[in-house]
Amino acid sequence: MRHKTHDRQQPLLDLPGSVPHRPGKSGKYIFTLLRLAAILAIAALTTQSQAQWDLEDTHTTASLRGIHNVGGGVVWASGTHGTVLRSEDGGYLWQTCNMPPGAENLDFRGIQGWDENNAIVMSSGKGDLSRLYKTTDGCQTWRLLFTNPDAPDDGFFDALLFLDRKHGLLFGDPAHGSPTRNPVEGGYFAFRIRVTDDGGNTWAPVSDPERPQPGKNLMPLGTEGLFAASNSSAAFSDGWLWIGTGGARVLKRRLYQPPATNPTFNAGFCAGAIDPSSHRCGLPWVDWSNTTAPLASKGNAAGIFSLHFISATKGVAVGGDYQKPDDPAGTAAYTIDGGQTWQPAPNPTPRLPLLRSLRPHPKTLDHRRRQRHRHLHRRRQKLAPPQTLRLRRSRHRQKLERLVPPLRRRFQRPHRPPPHHPAAGSKTIAASRNQQTQSLTAALSL
Repeated sequence: MRHKTHDRQQPLLDLPGSVPHRPGKSGKYIFTLLRLAAILAIAALTTQSQAQWDLEDTHTTASLRGIHNVGGGVVWASGTHGTVLRSEDGGYLWQTCNMPPGAENLDFRGIQGWDENNAIVMSSGKGDLSRLYKTTDGCQTWRLLFTNPDAPDDGFFDALLFLDRKHGLLFGDPAHGSPTRNPVEGGYFAFRIRVTDDGGNTWAPVSDPERPQPGKNLMPLGTEGLFAASNSSAAFSDGWLWIGTGGARVLKRRLYQPPATNPTFNAGFCAGAIDPSSHRCGLPWVDWSNTTAPLASKGNAAGIFSLHFISATKGVAVGGDYQKPDDPAGTAAYTIDGGQTWQPAPNPTPRLPLLRSLRPHPKTLDHRRRQRHRHLHRRRQKLAPPQTLRLRRSRHRQKLERLVPPLRRRFQRPHRPPPHHPAAGSKTIAASRNQQTQSLTAALSL
C-alpha cells in the first residue's frame, strides 16, 4: 500500500531553469540519474523472473483432500483423521481446528466455506462414515447435519456443491439402499443426490421414478461411480449442472431458467413416500442428458476426476487413471457447446521454466526456519506484470530523453580562450569537471 505522500507525482529530475545553477550541486543530478538507472535495471530483471511455489507447513501429518478458497485471505482445508484447517492470510499460516465429535476415523474429502466463521465439511466413506458437519464460530464447535441414509452397508458421499449461501447439492455413489430406512431412494440402484435450500440444515432427496435402463438419467453403467476429489466432480454455471462419472460420462441438467437466479428445491406435489430425515417428498428429476468425454474409463481408478465450466458452453474435464500417473493419454478434454460434444486436449511437453518453478527451493523445506508474521504477509505486494514494467520503463526512458539535452547544455562550459597564465589549481578544477562529465556520460549510457 502506498503512502499518501507518494500519490502526488514528483519530478524525476530537477528541471533546468527551475533553480539557478550552482556549480557545487552537479553531483545531485548525477546521483539522481544513477538511481533512476538502477531502478530501470531492477525492473528489467523482474520481467525475467519465473513464478515460484512457496511450500507452507500446516503442522499436520494428515493427508489433505479438501480445499476451498473463500476469498479475502480465508482458506479452508480438510483431510484424514477428522482434520480441518483454516487460514486467514491466504495460506501462509494455518490453524488446526477443533475436531468434530466422533470424527477421529473420518476422511474429510470436501469442504465448503463462506467466511472465516461458517463452513460445512463432508466426510467420505462407506455407510455412516459419510457425514456432514457445520461450524458457525470459526471451527471452535461443530454440529452434525446429515448422515448417509443408506448406512450401514451402502452409500458413499463424493461431492458438495453450493450455488449460493442457501442452495446446495450433495452427490453420492449409486446405492441400493433399504426401502425401510430410505423409502424415497431405497429399492433401486441409482446415483444419490440430495438438495438443500436452508444452508444445509435439511437435505431432501432427488428421485428417478421412471427407473430407466442403465445409462439413462441417474442410472449408472455397471459399477460406475463418482470421484471424491475436493467437490470438483460436479460443476455449475448459468443455471446448468454437470456431473462427471468414473465411466467418463458427463450428466447434464438445467436447474433453473433465466431470468430466475435460484433453483426451486421443492416438489410441486407429493404422491409418494416421505423422506424421514427432511420430511419432504423426492424431487423427480428425469430430464437428464449425458455424453461421453474422450478420457480414460477402464477400471475403477479411471474416469473424470474434475469438471469446471466458465459459462454455459465452455468447460473442461480432467481425469485419467490415477494408477498410471505417467500416462498422458485420455487425461483432459474440453467442450464449447455446453457438453454436447467433447474434444481431447493436446498433451504438450511441460516447458523447462515451468518445471523449474515447480521445483521446491531447499529453504522452503526447512521447517526449522523462523516463522513469518501474519501482518507482514497481509502487506505483501505482488510483482507488477511484465507489460506494466515495460510501460514504466518506456515512460521513464521518454522522460530521460526529454530532460537529458538540457542537462548537457547546463553542464557544458561556454567556450573561452585559455588564459596566458593559468591560475594555480586550474588543472585540478578541470580534472574534477572532466570526472563529473565522465560520470554523467556513464550514467546516461546505463
